[in-house]
Amino acid sequence: MRNKLSVKINISKITASILLLLLALIAVLDVFFPKDHPNRYIAVVFQAIVLGISLLFLYKSYSSSLIITTTLHKSLFSFALMLTVYGIITPNLSILPVLLYALVFFYPVYYLTYKGYLRIKHIQVLAVFLLIVYCYETYLGVVKRSEIYDEFFTIADNVGYKSLYLMLFFSMSLNKPRNIIFLSVTYVLVLISLKRGAMIIGSLVYVIALWPIITGKLYINKKVKVYLTLLSIIVAVSIIYLVVKNWEILIFRFISDESGGSGRGIFWTMIVDGWSNANLQTKFFGFGLFAVPEFLRNTYGVALYAHSDWYELLFDHGIFGIIIYSVVILTAIFQYKIVYKYAHNYFSVYIMSLAIWLLKSYFSGVYINKGTIFLMLIMGTILAISYRNKHEIELITK
Repeated sequence: MRNKLSVKINISKITASILLLLLALIAVLDVFFPKDHPNRYIAVVFQAIVLGISLLFLYKSYSSSLIITTTLHKSLFSFALMLTVYGIITPNLSILPVLLYALVFFYPVYYLTYKGYLRIKHIQVLAVFLLIVYCYETYLGVVKRSEIYDEFFTIADNVGYKSLYLMLFFSMSLNKPRNIIFLSVTYVLVLISLKRGAMIIGSLVYVIALWPIITGKLYINKKVKVYLTLLSIIVAVSIIYLVVKNWEILIFRFISDESGGSGRGIFWTMIVDGWSNANLQTKFFGFGLFAVPEFLRNTYGVALYAHSDWYELLFDHGIFGIIIYSVVILTAIFQYKIVYKYAHNYFSVYIMSLAIWLLKSYFSGVYINKGTIFLMLIMGTILAISYRNKHEIELITK
């Protein structure tokens, strides 16, 4: 019996390690084998393995009585089920794994964290590795954009949003001075990306994360305070340098760009018009899974996805999809009381995660972006800690 238990424990520990290693490996492969690269299939294979493990834990979450599940488990499952049914009916099964890849990652993260096999320290090791990868990816992005567009490049870099999630990772343990340094470096990467949404959200996250230190609520010894003061000066100088050097680009990105955000305003209007002109049944149920790219190919001239969850949902899944997705977000928001009470140290990070989800869902896209896997990693971890602490306290007080 003990041997069987030991095997189960080892398998769970190994699974947690494998998942983090796979995320690290996929991040590296994304740099060297980007989209349309002939060897891109290698990264896709590892993503498929992650998806397979996630689906296994989705089943395990409902078949096991060893963990307490949340309402977010149920709403996420409903949303994933909706996507799956639409993928079968449309049919558009090829895009389905891409959409499910990030969302269902919530299930293994929650389960393994709840059982104690996945911990904050493990995630932060991954975060440091990803920071190194993203620094290199940012460097490559700046060089490439400079070569193509010379010094005045107005094209942003998607590394900005990936770096934004890293800011949340490091914000989880700011009592360790090195994480403050990592947080600051990551914030600079967000600024360099020139992604407007990421820059705005990143600035808010940076201020909120450091607020306990600024107000003195988080104790930092005098020696560390000196280093942090120097770091603050370096970050401030870096920001000033970036603003001065890229002033014309920033003016274009935030003010002069009349396309409503890299063309978003134009094709969002087309999407709404396309939905408005549909019959009542289509308005309610939509045109089918990932139908926007084909629609925009015919109307806008380029096959793009909506770059917004809400416009994508409206066209693909109609009012029905909007309702299901709204329930997912509302159930995530309603978890704040549990987090505040049973995992107070991570409450601000959870609120920042919700803010990123809400803002990014409109201006960029969450469920339609594979980088969301890191958002699920953060939220799944925090909720698992909250519910585990709640369960342990209830057992003691019985």
